[in-house]
Amino acid sequence: MVLPAEDPISAVVRRMLEHKKDLIARDADTIMHLGNRWVRLESALEANMQLLAADMFEASRAGDVIARSRLFENRRYQKLVAQMADELRSYSGWVADLVAENQRNLAKLGIEHASEAVQLSLMESGQVGIYFDQLPMSAVETMIGITGEGAPVQSLLSQAYPMAVDHMTDTLIQNTLLGINPRETAREMLDGVASESLNHTLTVARTEQLRVYREAGRQQYESSGLVDGYRRLCAKNTETCAICLGLDGETYPTNELMHVHPQDRCTMVPNVRGAPPVEWETGEEWLRKQDSEVREQILGKGASEAWDAGDIELQDLAQKVEHPTWGPSLQRTPLKDLDLDVLPPDIPDLPPTAAVDVSGADKAQTSLLKSDLEYDPRSAEMMEMGATLGGENPSYKVTLDDGSEAILKPGIGESTGWAKEAQSERFMYEMSEELGFDIVPPTTVREAGTYRMPDGTLGIDDASIQKWVPNTKPAASLDWEGGWVRSVDERTFSQMTLMDTLSTNYDRHANNWLVDKNGLIAAIDNGSTFQDTARFFPQDILDEILSDWSAGGDDVLRFAAKDIDAVIGLATNDTFKRRFASEFGEDSLDSLLFNAKVIGENRASLEAGISVGFQLKWTN
Repeated sequence: MVLPAEDPISAVVRRMLEHKKDLIARDADTIMHLGNRWVRLESALEANMQLLAADMFEASRAGDVIARSRLFENRRYQKLVAQMADELRSYSGWVADLVAENQRNLAKLGIEHASEAVQLSLMESGQVGIYFDQLPMSAVETMIGITGEGAPVQSLLSQAYPMAVDHMTDTLIQNTLLGINPRETAREMLDGVASESLNHTLTVARTEQLRVYREAGRQQYESSGLVDGYRRLCAKNTETCAICLGLDGETYPTNELMHVHPQDRCTMVPNVRGAPPVEWETGEEWLRKQDSEVREQILGKGASEAWDAGDIELQDLAQKVEHPTWGPSLQRTPLKDLDLDVLPPDIPDLPPTAAVDVSGADKAQTSLLKSDLEYDPRSAEMMEMGATLGGENPSYKVTLDDGSEAILKPGIGESTGWAKEAQSERFMYEMSEELGFDIVPPTTVREAGTYRMPDGTLGIDDASIQKWVPNTKPAASLDWEGGWVRSVDERTFSQMTLMDTLSTNYDRHANNWLVDKNGLIAAIDNGSTFQDTARFFPQDILDEILSDWSAGGDDVLRFAAKDIDAVIGLATNDTFKRRFASEFGEDSLDSLLFNAKVIGENRASLEAGISVGFQLKWTN
């Protein structure tokens, strides 16, 4: 049940909330205009996308290799990319003009609303006959058409173009290889362009318009000479995020910008000199009155339970950062950074195991100092789909500062909707080290805004960086019968199968594991692991791993008792569970524990060997 906020006693607060409703209506109008204009852009691109998709479909059926390098030479592809650049440039210019017009209107409103708030505060405190100058529009004119970092709005809008082209290209290649109908492929290509460009445009437009509104109001407070500071005021409903509720009522001096997140709609209430502070029901007070369902909806289950237990303050969920584009910004604090004891009840009946040393990951991660995996973005080389990596994310081969090579994978473009690809990549490496399997290459994570893309821009999503494994080939590219390698190491293959079972990895196809000449394995592209919905039996995972080859062999795969003990022992170790739950959440931990239970229950059949139905022989 959602209880409404108490009716504000202060006329100032009541009026500012009314203005907030007007801002929301203006925001909705902006979204409608941007969306309507976007439909025209899609109409201009759709026909040529269908023609290109049909060409690639026929070429694939004729046996041609469909790869990025071939696409770059295709005239129809070149024309489409050029057309997309023109259409997006035109759209960005139109949006920049609309944003500038809206910024001008909102700057005027920001000044008027701030002036009204000061006047109402004076009236409520009985200070009549006090006058102050209203800030002229010329004082804020320099903000119009400019972002918070001082660049033209259109320059920020144009950053989505490379990502949109990459997504369109990846979709074209993937769908062609899968034999998907060209019309459906063209539709998915358009959807991909929209997911990158339109969503980016909406965020920029809405954020920059509200920034100018708040900045004009702040400058009005500062120039009045009557305001000592201002306080954050948020709405009290389920649409308001935990960050804003936690910081509701926070005070800022008039010469400082308020920390905000993209599309933040919090407003600013003045502290007028000589007037008593304006009071209202804070976000924390309002949230305390809500039932557990509403609190979990807003905070998430883990944070809600921690807050209810008094382990954290609501303000702890907000992190203040200096964003290179948005300036003083807010972001949600991950549970793992709050040092919480977040554990659901253990799944019963897991077999007892010996204590497991879980310090390996900490040691491994410590050894991956930033200097070890630093790279020159100018060295980046886009990887071709299916050539070396089998993922949907744009991936780049980069040269590290020590001269070795690595794979940079920004966390964008995945179709699974899983928001933890980069963290999953790193955790699989850490887990491999803790288990002593040594089958995942060293991997670390770069957080958004802390690394450079190949074009020199800052990465806007978390990214993984994984050491390149030389002298290996993807399993899908090997001639098993008479070529480079004829057998696979049974021990490392079974270890990979155990890790994939534990981590709910349904994506271990033949492009996602590498083999060297000795048959040893490197497990790569681990971004789909640790999700909270899938639960597996080892045979299901094995069938998925080997799905690229026909059945017919009579081999069996045997699992070492020591490896089974290690996997179950790690999964049930309290230290490991705390770290895992803080990174991926309790639902994912439930799935991991379920999978560990399945492994334990099937120990005898795993040790005896499960059917492979595969023609390869194991190395000794």
